[in-house]
Amino acid sequence: MDVLDTHSGKSVVIVGLEDEEIIRGIEELEKITFKDAAVNRWILAPFIEFGRVYALVDEFGFVIGSCEIFRAWQAEEAHLFAISIHPDYQSKGLGKFLLDVVLKDLKKWGVKRVKLTVSPKNDIAIKLYESFGFEKEKFVENLYGEGEDRWIMRLEMKD
Repeated sequence: MDVLDTHSGKSVVIVGLEDEEIIRGIEELEKITFKDAAVNRWILAPFIEFGRVYALVDEFGFVIGSCEIFRAWQAEEAHLFAISIHPDYQSKGLGKFLLDVVLKDLKKWGVKRVKLTVSPKNDIAIKLYESFGFEKEKFVENLYGEGEDRWIMRLEMKD
């Protein structure tokens, strides 16, 4: 497991298929934060193998945040599939820390554009993304099913 950065005893790590406890921790976090839309090991394994999965862990190795990324067909583009922070750790700047580390790593990886989808009701996430320079590209009604509208947001990475 590669540690990318540490802040106040919390570390961002790149998750590998061998990191069983962290994978289980991400699964639990996903259930808490995304409920029925949570990813499980079946979905995490291809993300780990063919994209990137990041975990934010505390000093005891407890997963308190995660982020899943996959590359788009366009070689210089990535899609931020999901980012989450455990509810007990929200509003402490950890989402900003995690996203900052992820974007810096993606830049090293050669990514020039990042896209994501976000619920129009999730004002906190939208403000976070906008603070990094993400712009609303398009609004899509029912993207993930009836009543599941989303903004597609885009970030052009600066050199």
